Amino acid sequence: MAQTDKRALFEMLCLEGQQAGLSWITVLKKRQNYRAAFHHFDPQAIVLMDQPEIEALMQNSGIIRHSGKIAAIIANARAFLAMEAKGEDFARFVWQFVDNAQIVYHYPDYKLASTTSDHVIARSKALKQRGFNSSAQQSFIPLCRPAG
Repeated sequence: MAQTDKRALFEMLCLEGQQAGLSWITVLKKRQNYRAAFHHFDPQAIVLMDQPEIEALMQNSGIIRHSGKIAAIIANARAFLAMEAKGEDFARFVWQFVDNAQIVYHYPDYKLASTTSDHVIARSKALKQRGFNSSAQQSFIPLCRPAG
């Protein structure tokens, strides 16, 4: 089933950005901790986090304690809210690059799966233009698969 909830898509985008350079299972095991640490991926609550709360995240062993990865989630929340303020729905944005249609890939071996596509490149450029963190842009192809 294709994911169309904008907040769930935002969470996926943020978690995919956390995965950069690490095993995906590392992030999956910490998913609940990320939800607790980042206000269940409520972008408004994330941008309101103050410096002591952000500094406390660096001590939270339940998440990946990398200042750049933490900052990326906050930057992505700002970009998400800026899109919404301009009347641009995040879920519609995500799905417009595939004409609002789910793409199902079938590969006999996962190693044969592509790592990019024209629609992912276009979406990555559009994310960057809107202020999303670069690791989130590059990780958007894995997001596309679980999201539908």
